Amino acid sequence: MTRLETRVGQALRRWVEFTSRRPGAVAGILSAVTLALGAYAATHLGINTGG
Repeated sequence: MTRLETRVGQALRRWVEFTSRRPGAVAGILSAVTLALGAYAATHLGINTGG
């Protein structure tokens, strides 16, 4: 394996271990990110009707 593959594998392993140990924290973080992105989309994106 190359060094990049090893590093990516290690990072993925750490992520899986974290999500397995702390599912509530992961759900909370993802909920906060989802709400923030939804707020951004609601205030910054629109439909250009051309009229």
